[in-house]
Amino acid sequence: MWWRNSKIVKGTSSIWSVLGSVAAIIAFVWMIALTISDIRWRLGVGIVGTIVCLGSPGGLASIYWLCSSRFRKQWSEYRRGGPPPGSSDVPEPIRIPSKQFQAAAGGAMAAMRELPDLARHAKSRLSDHDRPIEQADLQDLLRMLADMKERIDTEMQSDIAKSTDTGDNEWTRGGYDVLVAPTIQMANSPQAIIDLTLAAVENGAKSAKLLYELIVAEMDVAVARFYVTLNTGINTKEQT
Repeated sequence: MWWRNSKIVKGTSSIWSVLGSVAAIIAFVWMIALTISDIRWRLGVGIVGTIVCLGSPGGLASIYWLCSSRFRKQWSEYRRGGPPPGSSDVPEPIRIPSKQFQAAAGGAMAAMRELPDLARHAKSRLSDHDRPIEQADLQDLLRMLADMKERIDTEMQSDIAKSTDTGDNEWTRGGYDVLVAPTIQMANSPQAIIDLTLAAVENGAKSAKLLYELIVAEMDVAVARFYVTLNTGINTKEQT
């Protein structure tokens, strides 16, 4: 029906403008009605005028749109970085090959399994106060991260090669930011931690113990960030 057509009003700001105009007209109608001495005519004019205003194409379509499940869905996506609800300028979806996303999801899950185990191993080494952290310990931890990254990459490449899915997944910007990007980031987290450590060394960091502690902290942060993003829909990636 015509009153279910959200195209009657363009954009959320226009919806509020229409509703504001309808409310102003209703108020004007009741101001006129209040000048009528006969109570029956007063109520009749006020009620009929209100119904006519609300039943106008703009008024009823706006109310229906704001109360619709589609508006609530778009509002939820808007809170996660999508376009404003009711926006007529809907961006093109982001297309990701299905087999690539499935492989990245597998890589992210592998990282989620392995990073906590490696972090516990590293924390156990840190707690051994009789043996201070030395350069060899740092190199050993970086090697284990590199081995982890190689295993994850091999598994992902194998998943892509074996997949027969040739389709694409379409994502809104909000969905991409809270699911696809964090998944890819998690799958690549071992390499990202290695890169961060090497950058710290290039910028003058010399303490093997501090660099070791940096790696442990980054492993914990990577896991926690991924959990929070998936469970709350909040994009916790640091903005640059």
